[in-house]
Amino acid sequence: FFFLVLMWVPISITLVALVVPVASRKKQGYVGVIGANLHLLPPTNGSILVGDQDLLATISTQQATISQQNSKIDILTSKLSQQMSTMVSQHASYVANLTLQLATEQEELSALQATVLQQEAQLTILQQNLALQFEADLLFVEGVPRVVDSDGSVGMYSSLALTLSGFPVISYHDSTNNSLKVAVCNNVFCSTATLRIVDSVGQVGTDTSLALTTNNYPVISYRDMSFGRLKLAVCNDATCSTSIIRILDINGDVGYSTSLALSSADHPVISYYDLTNGDLKLAVCSDSSCSSSTLRVVDSDGNVGWYSSLALSSDNYPIIAYYDSSNEVLKLSVCDDTSCFTSTQQAIESVDMTGASTSLALTSSGNPVIAYHDSSSSNLKVAVCSDAACSTSTIRSVDSVGDVGHYSALSLLANDSPIISYRDNTNHALKLAVCDDSTCFTSTIHTVDSQGDVGAYTSLALTTNDDALISYLDLTNGDLKLARVGV
Repeated sequence: FFFLVLMWVPISITLVALVVPVASRKKQGYVGVIGANLHLLPPTNGSILVGDQDLLATISTQQATISQQNSKIDILTSKLSQQMSTMVSQHASYVANLTLQLATEQEELSALQATVLQQEAQLTILQQNLALQFEADLLFVEGVPRVVDSDGSVGMYSSLALTLSGFPVISYHDSTNNSLKVAVCNNVFCSTATLRIVDSVGQVGTDTSLALTTNNYPVISYRDMSFGRLKLAVCNDATCSTSIIRILDINGDVGYSTSLALSSADHPVISYYDLTNGDLKLAVCSDSSCSSSTLRVVDSDGNVGWYSSLALSSDNYPIIAYYDSSNEVLKLSVCDDTSCFTSTQQAIESVDMTGASTSLALTSSGNPVIAYHDSSSSNLKVAVCSDAACSTSTIRSVDSVGDVGHYSALSLLANDSPIISYRDNTNHALKLAVCDDSTCFTSTIHTVDSQGDVGAYTSLALTTNDDALISYLDLTNGDLKLARVGV
């Protein structure tokens, strides 16, 4: 029987479980066939031990551990997959944003490059303009006159002052529009200027006189032709973008030959001619904006007051040079107080037909110096007073060649030597006389401009180094012009 069994096993191992004894200390286990696979089968109620270890329990534990690790691997794999997906998504978004940013920056770069090209072109033009401007400024310094305003017929009754920086400021009449204008130069050469219409109500702006406050704000006295009134414009800034307009005198036909000076407190003081009464009058403002004023008749002896020219003493006492039409002589009024309640009149020269086109300045000692036209001889003259009251004076003929001395304007050099701009009627030219000493014993005569019919309505100011700046009318072209002469 045993022999038959052994013969059958090789043939039928997949059909029948062959029991083979396995060594065990306590019981026996078997290798059995289950399906097509060999399995260790423990003995009934026993275990398979390998080195005192329960092999099946160990295998089961390892299988459980492997199952847990596989589960963890699956979880980690899922997380990794999610993270990779998130990272890919974020990376794609980052790449998209970066691409958009790069495109935006490329557009900005292109725009910047275009701007740079425009700025380079503008810089080239600016450099060319600066070169031309430098050439024009150099010519201006060397004596070539400059056109300040050519818009219409402009430049009559010009009055010039310099800012603390030496920039010219000019008031004048616009005959085309019958208005008062001011030109505020933007540099010492007046390469460009800000032009303002200060008053255009009615027919205004003749007989102008300009002074600058301590803040370089223009203040301008002038005549209202429509109503025969004396008016005052007090600018609210340096370029006179806005101003306060005051009507100071409406009594008769007044406001001719105005001359303005500012007191040490910037209060305007104005001398002028009253045509109705033939009087020299004075308006003294109570404050810097002239909210109120005191009007005085300074001289009423005959027909007096044409060509008035005003200066203030160190005590702010008005001193006025003017023409006495009745006696055809040059006169001087010296006020005894700031409002000219009383004054002393003095005839400077008794020769007939002298004293037109007067211009007054005070020396460092307060003595009057007066430039004027002698109609009897057609000469330019200067009177240099010996004291503040002009009790005596030295009279000089400064220029006697032709009919000269009209529209005279006087300033004093640092050494009190007179310097006078004026018109040469014979040659229709602008001229300048520079005296060599304080009494003008000798002088040097310059022809400043002779192109066309020029030189009327001159006004003169001196730079800090005593160069002369002259504003005047170019009658040929109807322009306001400015000339500079090195003294």
